[in-house]
Amino acid sequence: MFLWTMLVETFYGKYLIRAYYFNKMPEYLREEFAKIMTLSPNTIKNKLYREENPNTYLAGFAKFLIDNKSNEYFKEIIFKGLERFIDYQILQYDNF
Repeated sequence: MFLWTMLVETFYGKYLIRAYYFNKMPEYLREEFAKIMTLSPNTIKNKLYREENPNTYLAGFAKFLIDNKSNEYFKEIIFKGLERFIDYQILQYDNF
């Protein structure tokens, strides 16, 4: 269960960072996201490439998604993540 949780939360963390920086996230959510998370490029690079446990750092972004799970934008992201997990982690086995 822990591995599944970490994989999913890491996926969502990466997704949220990309959506934020490529302006794919609605503006009102970007503003809220920026208030809660430290999103400077230098901080992100440092956490991902210089410090230990980058997966834990990425997983921390999932809290914002979970706290806003009733939002239509985030519902779509959650669905995409679950679909991806099923495709890559479950359906790869013939007898499932």
